[in-house]
Amino acid sequence: DGSQHWVYSPGGAGNFVALQTVDAAVVPSIARIQLGDFDGDGTTDIFVVAPRDDGAWQWAISAGGRGAISSRGMNYTTIAPADLRFGKFGVDMDDSASGVFAIVSCVPDPSSPPTDPLTCGGSFISQADATLRQDAAMLNLGLQPDLVVGRQNGQESRALLQFAFDDMLPTQAIIYEATLELSVPNLTADALYALQVQDVATWEEGTVNWNSQPAPTSDYGQQTYSAFDGTVRIDVTPWVIRRVTQGEGLNGILVSPAGANDFTVAFASREVGALAPKLIIRCIPPLAVQNRDMKAIAAAQLADDQQLQQASLEPVTIRYSEQGTVAFALLRVPLPPEAGTDAPTRALWFINRYKALFRLEDPMTQLQFVQYDESGQNPRFRQVQDGVPVYPADIVIHLDDADVIGITASYWPTVGPMSSPLVSAAQASRLALVQSGAGSQEIGTPQLRIV
Repeated sequence: DGSQHWVYSPGGAGNFVALQTVDAAVVPSIARIQLGDFDGDGTTDIFVVAPRDDGAWQWAISAGGRGAISSRGMNYTTIAPADLRFGKFGVDMDDSASGVFAIVSCVPDPSSPPTDPLTCGGSFISQADATLRQDAAMLNLGLQPDLVVGRQNGQESRALLQFAFDDMLPTQAIIYEATLELSVPNLTADALYALQVQDVATWEEGTVNWNSQPAPTSDYGQQTYSAFDGTVRIDVTPWVIRRVTQGEGLNGILVSPAGANDFTVAFASREVGALAPKLIIRCIPPLAVQNRDMKAIAAAQLADDQQLQQASLEPVTIRYSEQGTVAFALLRVPLPPEAGTDAPTRALWFINRYKALFRLEDPMTQLQFVQYDESGQNPRFRQVQDGVPVYPADIVIHLDDADVIGITASYWPTVGPMSSPLVSAAQASRLALVQSGAGSQEIGTPQLRIV
């Protein structure tokens, strides 16, 4: 029926939970899973959020507590373990100290953007990989069964990986998760590895060595990873996003040791087959752009233009941008008493009255007064969409008492509705730092903008 069934059961080293996909069908609305000791009893609990066919989201924890939240926008990232512990949603938890076992069946939500496994994303096996050894700088290790990463006595080993996406990542595809999975065949209990991930340009598996390795082009930071179940999982979402948006310039991933401690880990290479490095990408094809009736929009703008010409006490001069929005205007239009008494209210009334001229559907919600211009009397409005500022985009209305005498503006016609976030704030922040170049730092609190 198009649904997906997942089974979660105890497995791996320690009391962790292994995931097995029973049915490979992909659900348009993906179920979410979060693991953790939510009740503090020392065992690993499982928390699942899944979309129901009626549009609500159902959540379940361990083998017991269960309830429904009637919110189409529900997402597991909005629920903290502390909220679960105190029964924030009015349902008592029934956590179990025994092994965790749960089955979730998801029915596709037709209102969600489709995830098409045939056209976007999937699981990709490395098409090339190689170990780089500083103590064997001229040696090519492209056909070995393992990829060694580590540091011993000041000598490093690094791993190069390369993936081909063919047509599975169309231009402008929306990437919301990309994970590099590296298998550790000979796992050491409770092993932790400090790794650094960078992207590199073109290289050849049969010739690359330490001396000829490609220089990193961007750094995605350092992090300590665990291989508790025999697999190290590295979030490379920013790398895949850049690969899709910037083309073939990013042809490989370089994994290097980070930190100051000596360690060595041997990952399985593509020569091992089933344990070969995998890049798992979850995405949706480019969203269809809602077609607007440009003939009707142009006709309405012309009608407002003509009405403005008649209302003005002086000849009107209007210049339009390439997008058809008002860029500049000289006029003198008296405002009626109902326009208001303060400058921002009067200016917004004027924009709303001639909204077709500005090619805005609802100026009252699409514009926010932010400040006056340098003169101290002409209000400036910034453009917003669903409360998120559009940058750079603003409109300044020039006033002479109760008359509008000019317009200076740079903005966009009505921006389409925003989709739900598909990249986390942390991933977006990392991507911004990478795009800004070496030495970039995050200052202040990141804020969402439409650019």
